[in-house]
Amino acid sequence: MEAEEAYRRTTQLDPEYAPAWSNLAILRTRRQKWDHAEQIYRQAITLDPRSTIYRHGATELHLIRGYLAEAHKQLQGTKPLLTSDEERRNHLMLELFLALLESQTKTVESLHHQLKQI
Repeated sequence: MEAEEAYRRTTQLDPEYAPAWSNLAILRTRRQKWDHAEQIYRQAITLDPRSTIYRHGATELHLIRGYLAEAHKQLQGTKPLLTSDEERRNHLMLELFLALLESQTKTVESLHHQLKQI
């Protein structure tokens, strides 16, 4: 059985299991099925709204698609949920990547400094 099919079956057997939805979204993103991946990330976030992993995955999808405004919005909604250094580091890396895409030199320097502090 293919991984995508296994995750799809898992979501059918237990529709409340957010990690299966998230993993399915990752696979759909890798296959460039972006609209479907976005819907699936929304489902995972609905099931576990405090998960920074799912929110960061959705942010990465927006960045891949070039939807910078949506990536900003997702990052802002995630910021209050960060509880660990690892989550903060991942979040800052996404902010840094977004700032690089937008050629925001001062923001890049500030984010780089914050990363070094963690």
